[in-house]
Amino acid sequence: MKKLMIIATLILVSCNSVKDFTKDGILEISSQKKVQVSETTFLKIEKIVSDSRCPKGVACVRAGEVKLILGVYDETDHSEVLLTLDPLNFETNKKFLESRIKLNDQTISAIHVYPEKVAGQTIVLKDYWLKIILEKKN
Repeated sequence: MKKLMIIATLILVSCNSVKDFTKDGILEISSQKKVQVSETTFLKIEKIVSDSRCPKGVACVRAGEVKLILGVYDETDHSEVLLTLDPLNFETNKKFLESRIKLNDQTISAIHVYPEKVAGQTIVLKDYWLKIILEKKN
């Protein structure tokens, strides 16, 4: 009977635990499927508006940027947000994403767009994905 009580307690405690939507400090968002980032919120890349990143192996004056439409799906609502991903807009994008993603005791330290751009090659929507790097708050 004592074992049964312990097992029941463990089950109840695990049901009330905070779900971790970020695995190993990395969150990946693609155009292939919605990714759950909190109890009620999912994110998905809807459209690439432009990709002016400097191609790999090419010397460029500036790094360029990716503009994309990010779909935000809540329980009863769907909205789309234009993100401009470049070093100048990192803090703005970080603030927006941190308002949507359940991070617990983490913060966003980097946002990367993949795949890398290669001169002469076209990247289709289904191949794009975001890699969001998380780290523990101090």
